[in-house]
Amino acid sequence: MNRFASPVTRMLLTSDGLTTTMLTALAGEEVSVREVRCRRIPAREAPHRAIASLGAADGETLVLRRSVFTAGRRTLAVNRLAARESVLPPRAAACLTDAETPIGAALKNSGALCTRTVLTAGRVPWPHAEGPRAPAAFRSYLLWYGREPVAAVREVFSPEAVPAMLRGPYLPWQG
Repeated sequence: MNRFASPVTRMLLTSDGLTTTMLTALAGEEVSVREVRCRRIPAREAPHRAIASLGAADGETLVLRRSVFTAGRRTLAVNRLAARESVLPPRAAACLTDAETPIGAALKNSGALCTRTVLTAGRVPWPHAEGPRAPAAFRSYLLWYGREPVAAVREVFSPEAVPAMLRGPYLPWQG
């Protein structure tokens, strides 16, 4: 994370706070969640890394969610999440599929105080159809409810909103 030239990028990637709050400050306007797609799948069909990091049992059902954060007409981030509804109280579990509110804010409003542990950060190609195909900053983290992992989250930030330039000369294998 220290490889990034922008201090804003470094702060965003290392923070264990609400992404929506940070993106709102960065954009200078309200951030909305759009293009929310959710589906439930058996844990055995989920990506292996999600199952391993969440400790999901074979018979458990996971929620897979993809969403896009926007401010006005600008896309700020694309998020993917794999989550265990069974860990949360029913009111909080409903937040995982709420298409109107970002998950962190929805969980907070439900009274389910969750914490984050950042697992990794770096650069990947920008995955959204809009915008440049330039490298984009990303972070992956676990969302915890008490001592139980609830969700594995991967956030990729638009290179137009969050600079992904590295310090020093760019070398292709640094990506």
